Amino acid sequence: MIRRKIRRKAKTFNQLIPVAGRVAMRVNTLTLQLRQKRQNANPGNQPSLTQLEADNPTRDASNAPASLLFLPAALVVILGALFLVGCGGGGSSSSSGGGGGTQPPAASADVYVAGYEYVATNNNVAVYWKNGTAVVLTDGTQHAEANALAVSGTDVYVVGEEESSSGFSVAKYWKNGSVVVLSDGTQNAYAGAIAVSGSDVYVAGEEGPGSVRTAKYWKNGVAVPLTDGTRDAQAFGIAVSGSDVYVVGYETSSSGHEMAAYWKNGTETLLTDGTNDAGVSGIAISGSDVYLVGFEYSSGMPIGRYWKNGSVVVLPDMTFGAWANAITVSGTDIFIAGEVITAEPATGPTVAAAYWKDGQLVILADGTRPDGAANAVTVSGSDLYAAGREVGHIAPDGNTTGIATYWKDGVPTELTDGTRDAGASAIVVISH
Repeated sequence: MIRRKIRRKAKTFNQLIPVAGRVAMRVNTLTLQLRQKRQNANPGNQPSLTQLEADNPTRDASNAPASLLFLPAALVVILGALFLVGCGGGGSSSSSGGGGGTQPPAASADVYVAGYEYVATNNNVAVYWKNGTAVVLTDGTQHAEANALAVSGTDVYVVGEEESSSGFSVAKYWKNGSVVVLSDGTQNAYAGAIAVSGSDVYVAGEEGPGSVRTAKYWKNGVAVPLTDGTRDAQAFGIAVSGSDVYVVGYETSSSGHEMAAYWKNGTETLLTDGTNDAGVSGIAISGSDVYLVGFEYSSGMPIGRYWKNGSVVVLPDMTFGAWANAITVSGTDIFIAGEVITAEPATGPTVAAAYWKDGQLVILADGTRPDGAANAVTVSGSDLYAAGREVGHIAPDGNTTGIATYWKDGVPTELTDGTRDAGASAIVVISH
């Protein structure tokens, strides 16, 4: 099964829908099989908010304790000489991931992080943070999540989904807080990535009844199907380079295995043969080179990898396995965010947020948190940013509470205090 970097339409971790990508923001980067014991969360055990964020949509998180976090990856798009995409977020200007300890971002840069937070109504709200201050996009009456974001000039775009009163998930994005609905709510639809090019807004996702979904993207609200709906498929990342539109994800084979795939201007290229489950969770374009990141299972173990112009490179340090969730390229350096299984005890795997620089593994966890994942990555100047989620607490029954977090040069900034579940799926850094 493919896991999504972010939880999709899941009110509890044991309801995770497996997919490849952001995103499960949604325990973002963990598979249902390996992570079920660790990812089960009981909303009834979650502390209630004294006031719903919708009544106070801007919340200062600067007093949250500094520590690590865990979550699926995001999509970042840089429009210019370098285009970056990683499952979950995108932007038309330089983007980055971020955070350093208890220190606020430098005055010369704004750090935007998209994600979710659990509220007293037993739902998640879609939220993004700007320099640590939360902006809540939904009112908590229905389950919602933010999966990606883009910043273009003074405009902030956040993409995600919100449940309708009929129970179907509706794909949508918010521009400066104003919602744009992409699907009609007659069947489930999800939006996991966004890219802005000039006046055009591109959103990647999927829509369909039950377990058979159609991968698609929307351009300025108009849907462009990428598959015919006869086999399950999902789209997790999108990038625009000139007149070319790239979308990444997977399509299921006739034997039922997910095959890593990408589409260029609607034409599909399969990267795996369907022998094992695989998926592509992010994309980066640098000059004429196209970088895709994802994973493929082998003997039940996820193996992180990336493809450069179709040639595969397997990431090292795979004793127990790893997921690669997002990718960015800076000069000749390749940065990949993900999570690494560091131990495989009988009670379930222990997973750490991590990144690779040119194939060299760097663990972001400091050992104070039991689990984590990095779901997004970007570079701003000489600084490396990653965003994701760390598990703040694991109860004896396996229930967990996540903390939305970002790292700047390896130093964590916690965006939430761990009293209720939260996670981050995308990050953009705008330097001034």
